[in-house]
Amino acid sequence: MSIKRDKTYYKRRLKAEHPALARDVAAGKLTLWDAAHQTGLKPRPKAINGLKQHWHKATSAERDEFLKWLASEYAITCVAGTTAPVSSPALLPSRPTAVTTGLKGATGFIVHPDGRLLADVKTAIETVLASRKIKAGVMMKEMGFSPYDPSIAYAIYRDTAIQNPDLIRELEEWLKAHGHGFP
Repeated sequence: MSIKRDKTYYKRRLKAEHPALARDVAAGKLTLWDAAHQTGLKPRPKAINGLKQHWHKATSAERDEFLKWLASEYAITCVAGTTAPVSSPALLPSRPTAVTTGLKGATGFIVHPDGRLLADVKTAIETVLASRKIKAGVMMKEMGFSPYDPSIAYAIYRDTAIQNPDLIRELEEWLKAHGHGFP
């Protein structure tokens, strides 16, 4: 059973382990979260984690706008074929970029450049799964992958990227076999 780490938990810990800070919190001199961060009871959130989370939730237009802002504000440009903005031609990361069009499977485009499934593809997969009354694990097995591999389920329901290009190709073939082609 997990421990609920809410305000009550941190107030109790502060009072037991750092009574002087607990008094400052009670007096309004310090916020509970500042005291928890200061004592190490709760780590400070990293800005990079928030940036990553917002990037994944952003639309293509918002990502393009952000990349344009980077270019104008910091003279950082995104090199085609990479994920990271680079300011030197010598730095070329190996993952696909968010400024190109989708990654191509065997015959068409089914994922965003960063490996996330296109909305139409997610809908098609969900339709086939629902009509056949199967789960993503069965689908993975049909495509020749481990039924315990959560890649497709995470891509559909958590909007995560598919890292395996073979899986992208097999997914496209699987969709074609079930009447869903993507040009």
